[in-house]
Amino acid sequence: MNVTDHHSHSQLFAKIEEKGIYDTVKKKWTGCPDFSLDWNKSTENDMATFLNNIVDECYMLLAPSVPPPRRWTAEYSTVALLGHDVKGKPDLVLLDDVKVADWRCVRSIGEIKSSHAMYNHMLAQLAGKLCCDHIYLGSS
Repeated sequence: MNVTDHHSHSQLFAKIEEKGIYDTVKKKWTGCPDFSLDWNKSTENDMATFLNNIVDECYMLLAPSVPPPRRWTAEYSTVALLGHDVKGKPDLVLLDDVKVADWRCVRSIGEIKSSHAMYNHMLAQLAGKLCCDHIYLGSS
């Protein structure tokens, strides 16, 4: 079942605003981790929880009897995912609902970086994960 068949995105967002998940005055998400603070391991878990809370709320609004088919996790930020030669450890992973996860179950990845100075490093990491090869972006 495609839960967006019954509601437009603008209707869904209006309901999210009504529930207080998004603050239209401050123009920010309620419960989003504060990225201006120093990074710590819980930042990744907090972000996964935040994203899952939004997904859960959307499913509760649109299809209360249908559980979300995928979940965000930070579990693989310290343990490499199985199923490929690349031993990547993405900060966040969106996975199908499975008992044992490997790269075939990954639907999206996310990387949390602490500063703009790490932008090239982040691009290199993502490119390496997507291309399964070592890529260096930066000045010589």
